[in-house]
Amino acid sequence: MNVAQRTAGALDIIQTRELTSRERRDLTHLWAKLYWRDENGWLDSTASSLWYGFAGFLGISVLMAVNRLADLAPALSAQLALAAIGFAAAVVLAHCLADRQYRQRLWSGLRAGDRYVMTDNGVQARATRGEYSCGWTSIEEIVDDERLLIALLGGNSGFFIVKAAFEGQNIDAFGSELRRRWQERRAASGPAAP
Repeated sequence: MNVAQRTAGALDIIQTRELTSRERRDLTHLWAKLYWRDENGWLDSTASSLWYGFAGFLGISVLMAVNRLADLAPALSAQLALAAIGFAAAVVLAHCLADRQYRQRLWSGLRAGDRYVMTDNGVQARATRGEYSCGWTSIEEIVDDERLLIALLGGNSGFFIVKAAFEGQNIDAFGSELRRRWQERRAASGPAAP
């Protein structure tokens, strides 16, 4: 889209580079925090706490059994200790690899060349994975800090922008204008329904 094709009042930015693995990791952590604002957050938190609690209890139980068996059956004690250490290492490795693959798949759609356009009607993304748009009333919240600009939509989705990946552009002005237009449209549509 060239300047002549832009609609009146549109503002746009183009992603200039791919995201680094650290940026994808930061996005994943932030997205998890934002996701926990939903009603599912307490369930995930409880399940995670139970998993780690029982894993700790199992670890202590295995350690106690290894100590008891050390004098009675040293070979069995060593075998149990080796199995516990191997299991713990396998769990950590599987978790790390799955987390890395999840981050890669989740954020791989944010590519160099993706364009975000702000119009009078809302925000549009023209990306390698397709075109997406949302009206101003679809935006639930805007997160704008020194590193990220996020327009959160319902259903735990949104437009996720890593500011460092938009080199040479005035991303702060884009973020300020995004927030201004969103608040203006929200105020014009009246108070949100409870």
